[in-house]
Amino acid sequence: MPPLPPPPLADTPKQALASYIAELAQNYYPWYDRKQRGYKRQWQILQTLTVVAGFGTSVLAALLQEKYFSGLGWGRLLLVILPSIGSLASTLLIQTRCLELMALRENGRRTMQYLLSLSRLRYAALTEPAEISEFHHWLVKEITKLSEDQVAGFMALSPNRIDTSAKGAKPPHRAES
Repeated sequence: MPPLPPPPLADTPKQALASYIAELAQNYYPWYDRKQRGYKRQWQILQTLTVVAGFGTSVLAALLQEKYFSGLGWGRLLLVILPSIGSLASTLLIQTRCLELMALRENGRRTMQYLLSLSRLRYAALTEPAEISEFHHWLVKEITKLSEDQVAGFMALSPNRIDTSAKGAKPPHRAES
């Protein structure tokens, strides 16, 4: 589902906070949930392929009669193909790091769920515009921190690590006159 367009700007701090909470619930939380479930599904499929291919190869090798090993019979082909499938699935499990990515996105989903629950609770309790604005500012900082932590976690798992921080940026070259 594509993200919903942002609502019109609010006139009061309470409306602004309500709009922001709705945006988090409609766009941010579903993204974390969808990503976590996708990585989980990928891990389950690859893990199942690895186990089934290994077990199938063992059973097939034990039960095949000698006549199926001669030439390019189906038994011999299966004894080559099944371990290849298992190796490919195992390699993909390791290279894609889907289990670690699933854990990272699950952590993001849980944090987002906590922040949404807390926001709804505080929204109902807050009445003063200054308190509402202060909480809204705190919530924006927490969401920003979550996003930064998620990027850092993703980049740490990425095979080609790229420094996206300002610390890694080099100052522009200045020509001397």
